[in-house]
Amino acid sequence: MAPRARARALRLCPEGKAGRSGSTIVEVLSALIVLTVGVLGLVSTTLFVVRQTQAVEMATERAMVLQSVIERLNATPYSEVAGSTGPEKIGSFDVSWTVYEGSLSKRVVLETIGPGLRYDSAQATPAPSISKTFEYRLLAR
Repeated sequence: MAPRARARALRLCPEGKAGRSGSTIVEVLSALIVLTVGVLGLVSTTLFVVRQTQAVEMATERAMVLQSVIERLNATPYSEVAGSTGPEKIGSFDVSWTVYEGSLSKRVVLETIGPGLRYDSAQATPAPSISKTFEYRLLAR
């Protein structure tokens, strides 16, 4: 390279950078740290979404079981709805109900026992046997 061309090439490059290209170790390490933090954030978010999806699926199944029992009780003549029942297996839930007589209505308390979430301190964990109750009124027709 001619001395003039070399001098012109040196003027175009910032001082001290002539002939160098690439990244320094510090730049590579900082990029890796940023990438690692981002990936860990995605993993924790994914785990949270999976847990929430499981909770919604369990709650939906429990609601469908309750809906089927309520529809069956509503289809039964009012005078025949009385007393209590032992556990009946519907899907993955054991369902029982108790009927309390009132003057113009009957109070029905349904209990479901099956899979659900157990809430310990700050975290919800899946459990095979969670009991939940639901109460509604059956009006005289």
